[in-house]
Amino acid sequence: PVFSSLIVQVQKFVVSNFVPSSVDAITVYAGRFSKNAASLTAAGIFFLGITGLLLIFTIEEAFNDIWRVTWQRRLLRRIAFSWAALILGPLMIGASLSLTSYLISLSMNLVHPANTAYVFFLKAVPPALTAAALSLLYYAVPNRAVAPRDALIGGAVAGLCFEALKHGFGFYVTHFPTDKMVYGAFAMVPIFLLWIYLLWLIVLAGAVLVAELPEWRGNTTATRHTPGSDFFHALRALELMWRAKGEGRPV
Repeated sequence: PVFSSLIVQVQKFVVSNFVPSSVDAITVYAGRFSKNAASLTAAGIFFLGITGLLLIFTIEEAFNDIWRVTWQRRLLRRIAFSWAALILGPLMIGASLSLTSYLISLSMNLVHPANTAYVFFLKAVPPALTAAALSLLYYAVPNRAVAPRDALIGGAVAGLCFEALKHGFGFYVTHFPTDKMVYGAFAMVPIFLLWIYLLWLIVLAGAVLVAELPEWRGNTTATRHTPGSDFFHALRALELMWRAKGEGRPV
């Protein structure tokens, strides 16, 4: 409700920059969606929460594969962690969307602009929130100890890539309208799926970077011999051969 005075202008801004040929359809669907979301029942909220948990589980499994984790958290710990992520994530997203909506209203002269330093600060906050959310994701989701420094580096790089993706994707949509020519009013569907695909690639690339940072640092100190390292590597080799024997495959 707090955005009721801006919703019409924001809708016109979005549809005029993406799919001008389907303004009426998008406006009707957006209004219907917001109305349904406002009247969500307890059962709907429950199933929405279950869907969110399944999404977090999928992200956790992907991250564990990247970090080569072979064991999972206990079910109760996974559920508790997932609920925490579902609570913190929307809060950060809501804060970022609130600032973005305010910036859009500034660009459309709907509110009186503040001083230049204040506007610059507002423009810097959404990327910072995105980087913080991604850093928290890289630090907490894998079932393995992750150095806070590595998580911050990965979150910052992924956040910058996300900002670059927003500008590049907007340039593509406005200058190469081939999707609209092929799909017409349904052009938003493939465009949206492409956006989700590219966003997921950025999240996974950041996770790979965070997982590889310790390896890169380890390669720079590979000549240092630590006590017990030979014994550890021998146990690791035995574990690999034991697992391969149980699965009936060569090493």
